[in-house]
Amino acid sequence: MIAELKESRITALVPRGEDDQRLRTVVERLRGCAGVSRVVVVCGVGDAAVEGVECVAVETGLMGTVRRGAIAARKWSPTCWRGGIGGATIYDELIEPKALACAMRRLDVPRVLVVGADWVLVDPALCGAVIERHLTNPSGLRMVFTQAPPGLCGLVIDRGLVEDLSEKGMMIGSMLAYQPAAPQGDPIAKDVCVQTPAALHGAMVRVVPDGARWRGAIEGIDPGADALGVAAGLEACGALPQQVTVELTPRRRACGVITPQGHGV
Repeated sequence: MIAELKESRITALVPRGEDDQRLRTVVERLRGCAGVSRVVVVCGVGDAAVEGVECVAVETGLMGTVRRGAIAARKWSPTCWRGGIGGATIYDELIEPKALACAMRRLDVPRVLVVGADWVLVDPALCGAVIERHLTNPSGLRMVFTQAPPGLCGLVIDRGLVEDLSEKGMMIGSMLAYQPAAPQGDPIAKDVCVQTPAALHGAMVRVVPDGARWRGAIEGIDPGADALGVAAGLEACGALPQQVTVELTPRRRACGVITPQGHGV
């Protein structure tokens, strides 16, 4: 008898951040995820090790032209998992594709769950759901995600896709955005997307403490809250404007809808 044993857990990769205490919190939450076999921190060569955590160093560095461009492209969509210029997603903010590919080769792993180093409220249940979905059909579902606010759930992606992105210098979001030259149905309606309640995927919040508004609010959230509870707790912050335009010279000849607040002198 030949029995084919299917994988039930995969490796989680966490790109090194600036705050080791937050990183340790993320690692502990991922260790509590049923679908994660081990957690590995990706860092640059020469970076100090994180005590008690497995690390892998990459020569390429975690920041490069692709990641730098994605961070800039996300400035107007910080509370959405995708929607940045060129299709940039929250996952493109995390690590340069070349660095991710290098880390996967070093570890010799076929697939990983990628999670941000400061995602202190990352939800183990959501992460487990995307892992489980991927492992039902690894060759057909090479990348699996869910529509959750940034910082709540990681992305599962296989090594072949990462290598392609690395070679072509492309963002993960380029595979999830509409491309007029190659039209296709929205991936959120396909099996690669684990469905979430409307209250969650419609929440305009950012569960990443990289700004004063989010950092203060996140500190007040119960660490034991589920994804819906976290989103509800941050809702008041999401209602505030993300950008404010201050116009110093409002005198102009143009008028109408093309002018911001076209009244006043």
